[in-house]
Amino acid sequence: MIVLTCSGTGGHIYPAIAIGQHLGKENVVFMSEKDRLAATIVPNYGFNLFKMSIKRSNLLSWIKAFKECLGFFKKNQINKVISTGGYATAPVVFAAWLFRIPIVLLEQNAIPGKANKLLSFFAKKVCISFEFSRSYLKHKHIVLTGNPIRKTYVADATSQQVCSFNWIPGKKVLIF
Repeated sequence: MIVLTCSGTGGHIYPAIAIGQHLGKENVVFMSEKDRLAATIVPNYGFNLFKMSIKRSNLLSWIKAFKECLGFFKKNQINKVISTGGYATAPVVFAAWLFRIPIVLLEQNAIPGKANKLLSFFAKKVCISFEFSRSYLKHKHIVLTGNPIRKTYVADATSQQVCSFNWIPGKKVLIF
C-alpha cells in the first residue's frame, strides 16, 4: 500500500488525488489533518483517509499526530509515502523515515514551500513541476515531472450551475 499525504490547500490536495487516481483506490490511503479541506475533498473522490489530529500552531498536536502516524505504520504494510507538501505532511514523513519507508516528495510550486524544503532531506526523490525549483532544493535526486492532473473530477453543485447557464456560443474565459 502507498500512503499519499497532503495538507491545507487544493494545491497540495488535487495533485495527490491525481496520483491516487493513477495508482488506483485499492492501492492507496491518504493521511491528512482531520479539520481542514482534505477531510472533505479526499473522501468525495472515493479514497480512504486517515485523519490526523494536528493543528499548525499547537506543538502538542504535532506530537500526537506523529504518534498516530507511528501507530498507523506499525499496523499497516506501507511500501512508499508520497507527499505533496504542507505542514501536516511532516509527521507522516518523519514516521515513514523512522520505519525506513521510501519517501517521494512532489513540489508543485516554482518556489518550494517550507515543509518540502525541510522534508527533502528525508526523501529518496523530489519531483518538481518547474526547472526553476531545482535551485531551491539541496537534493541529489531531483526529477522534473510536471504537475499531475486528475483523470476525473467530482461534480459539485456550483460547477453544474455555472455549466448549465444559457451561454452565448463561442470561446469562454474563466477568471477566479
